[in-house]
Amino acid sequence: MFRTTLTLLVTAALAAAGGWFFASQHYHAAHLAAHASDGAAGNPAARKIRFYQSPMHPWITSDKPGKCTICGMTLVPVYEGEQGIPAGGNVVTLAASSAAVIGVQTHEVTRGPLTRTLRLAGTIEADESRQKIIAAWTDARIERIHIPTTGVVVTAGQPLATVYSPDLLTARQEFHALATATPDSPLVAVAREKLRRLGLLDTQIDALAKADAVSRDTEILAPLSGTVIARAPAAFAGGYVNAGDELFTLADFSTLWALLDIYEPDLAVLDRGAGVPPAPKSKISNSEFQIPASSPANHGQDARATADLSQTVTATLTTPAAPGRTWNAPITYIDTNLNETTRTARARVELPNTDAALRRGQTVYATLAATLASDALLVPRSAVLFTRDQPVAWVAKGGTAYEPRSLRLGRAGDTAWEVLAGLAAGEHVVTEGALLVDGQAQISSSSAAADPVQGPEAGVQGSGNVAPGTVPPAGDNSRLQTPNTRLTDEVVHAAASASEALASDDLAAWKKIATTVPALAASAAAASDLKTARAAFEHWSTQLADQVLALPPAERTALGVRIYQCPMTPELGTGRWLQHATQPALRNPFFGSDMLECGEEVPGKAETLKSETLK
Repeated sequence: MFRTTLTLLVTAALAAAGGWFFASQHYHAAHLAAHASDGAAGNPAARKIRFYQSPMHPWITSDKPGKCTICGMTLVPVYEGEQGIPAGGNVVTLAASSAAVIGVQTHEVTRGPLTRTLRLAGTIEADESRQKIIAAWTDARIERIHIPTTGVVVTAGQPLATVYSPDLLTARQEFHALATATPDSPLVAVAREKLRRLGLLDTQIDALAKADAVSRDTEILAPLSGTVIARAPAAFAGGYVNAGDELFTLADFSTLWALLDIYEPDLAVLDRGAGVPPAPKSKISNSEFQIPASSPANHGQDARATADLSQTVTATLTTPAAPGRTWNAPITYIDTNLNETTRTARARVELPNTDAALRRGQTVYATLAATLASDALLVPRSAVLFTRDQPVAWVAKGGTAYEPRSLRLGRAGDTAWEVLAGLAAGEHVVTEGALLVDGQAQISSSSAAADPVQGPEAGVQGSGNVAPGTVPPAGDNSRLQTPNTRLTDEVVHAAASASEALASDDLAAWKKIATTVPALAASAAAASDLKTARAAFEHWSTQLADQVLALPPAERTALGVRIYQCPMTPELGTGRWLQHATQPALRNPFFGSDMLECGEEVPGKAETLKSETLK
């Protein structure tokens, strides 16, 4: 019995010892595994880095460490198993190698004159004001024709035909008798006027007054120099004509008209020309990837740029009959009616032709350069795609990231479109490879749920993604508790100088300036370091900048400052500051040298802001 009990006790002890041993070994192994796991998690270097990304502009990525090309922030690593910061919006990021293969090139959106060149065709015609029909003034018989054929060039006063007319002979005899017997009689003037009405020129009448006798026949003289372009069938020797019958048609070809056909859509380039006299003066007068319709205004303007376009439109003309030669002359008239068949209106250009290089009926080609607007927002034509319901341009976001922007276009120029809404001056758009970028975007399914992209000054609606150039909300500005500040030139320039001091990390200079501003005096006295100074300055500066934004554009310009904003300030999230307009580049006062270039200029209207306006 004792032996059995002892055996059981020994067995239990051994079992307990074995259990303790295995339990301790399992705990130790688990502890080591957990420790190893914690060490791997706490040591990022133990994991493979996929790429580096800008925390502020997530579409800026790189396979090497560096700084953001937009804000200057240090790129943060994204490890395997991590997605990184979503880029958001419709931003499409290409690999650097892909962008190089595609050949993506960008061009800056600028303001400037919008020009349009028209290329027209037409014909050379005679100047209607330089043509003359020679007709019989009385019944007469043609005794002799001095012009054998049409096409003969004559000079003014040259005889065209000799006729016999009883009525004309009687009138000539009466005048001759009066002029010879009583030259001072009033009846002489009456007889002279009668001869004028019968077609005689003053030179013929003067010669008749001095003649010894009156000849039976009368010569018909050319009233102007020109070319005989038509001859009546009866205009031959022996022919009989009645009063009013046409004999010859003369035309002076020293000046000709080029009549150019302007198609109906091109009439908008030129003034209709109603009532324009013949003088050289004219007046110009669908895939998963969706881009939402938007009509953001451009710098607060929702209309075309206007200018005084009163100017002479000069046409440069050529003709196949004179290779290598050009004529430059202004448009003098544009027809007020359209040809119902060709749907064109004719424009008139007067051309000198003293050397007879031009002939009636010749084909002529013309090039017209017209200025549609003297100051318009221009985007290159190659940057605009018409693959969707609205015109689209791809805006460069930095690096190889691009964002689609819906546009509202105005008039088309030779190389650029007039932009009414959707872009701002200074932005860069893709001009080469845009169609390939657009195709890449449509393939990407992640773009289907993208937030609407608003252009400049479209307001802050819905999405938290804000396109560059827009004015986002200034964060929770309800925390602004700074005293009211009266807006004066001194305060504005003090704010700009204070911004420069903080951007230069100069606390002493900032405190010196801040003490001159009542609203900052207390903060300046209490600020012991740059962090405290920047926190106090951020609230006051943002509020003051919003007040300046509320001013009319002309008054803002007169202050001589620019307004910038940073969307990641420590206090408000989005803080704004004033900067002297003469300052060549953005200088962030809220971060100083750490992120000196972080931010963007604010071109927008004050009504897009949600901060309070100072009284």
